[in-house]
Amino acid sequence: MVYEDDFPSSIALLAHFKKLTNHVLAEVAEHCDDLTINQIQLITILGAPMTMKSISEALSIKPSNLTPLVQSCVANNWLEKKKLEADQRVISAVLTPEGRELRHQLISRFAETFRTISGLSENQATHILKLATNP
Repeated sequence: MVYEDDFPSSIALLAHFKKLTNHVLAEVAEHCDDLTINQIQLITILGAPMTMKSISEALSIKPSNLTPLVQSCVANNWLEKKKLEADQRVISAVLTPEGRELRHQLISRFAETFRTISGLSENQATHILKLATNP
């Protein structure tokens, strides 16, 4: 059920959360000399193999912009591209062991930075991050 009176405050909350998230990403990127914000976003969403189309949609970027991003991560041995057995035309991205370790470090740093910047308690921040990452 949608409550019209709550709609403007919900939009404002989402806008604030996006601004906070972008600020946290920028802070995390500052401490990761070898990573761009786009690489951080790509690595953190790859909890499981994803097709290039799914990644493009999740990051809201065009496939033509995704290709060089993926290639840079492949060159750094953070992920590899694999063709799906069911359809050889479809390519998925999979984290390497180095990529999985980097992802773990990035998520930990993101959560810590989010808690610090937001001023929320650890329990509150954890709850919000769980809500944000589990659709």
